[in-house]
Amino acid sequence: MKVFTWYIFAMGVLQLWVTILSKMHLNNLYLSHVYFITQFLFLSHYFHTVLIDPRIKKGIRITTIALVSIIGIQYVIYPDMFWEFNLVEIYLMSMPIIVYATMHLYQMLDQPKVNYNFTLGPLMYLIGSMSLFLFNFLMNQFRIKYPADVIMWFNIILFMGYHLILFTQIIRLKKTKVCH
Repeated sequence: MKVFTWYIFAMGVLQLWVTILSKMHLNNLYLSHVYFITQFLFLSHYFHTVLIDPRIKKGIRITTIALVSIIGIQYVIYPDMFWEFNLVEIYLMSMPIIVYATMHLYQMLDQPKVNYNFTLGPLMYLIGSMSLFLFNFLMNQFRIKYPADVIMWFNIILFMGYHLILFTQIIRLKKTKVCH
């Protein structure tokens, strides 16, 4: 639970920073990289904690180091990419979390569902969000006009719903004093 408390706090600070820069009409796109990497690190840590199989835990450690290194090297070689939208980064930072969440759901089949929302929330949000980013990318590639604001609002709704699920789970666990 502490991981998600810190995760929600970090995302709140990041969101505040994005909002302030937006109100000042300053570029805040680079913060998306901070968001995806931070999310990846927090959620990888969470799934490393709750998954039982030592081989999976080792795989999470290796994947985390490898992907953060790949993204870091990419920005060192191509520093201008830091100021651009990076779909590859989104997929590299999101797909492992989807895999980890799916493995955790499978692991929980015969266990109490204490942290169920901590697993289902990221899974639903990341699948939905990645689908929206892919849709946006494809529409741009094929030069098909569409209401881009609608996509942005769907993603905001997914984001808010996801964090509401996490916040609700934290409150529920605090009330029942079942903290993992």
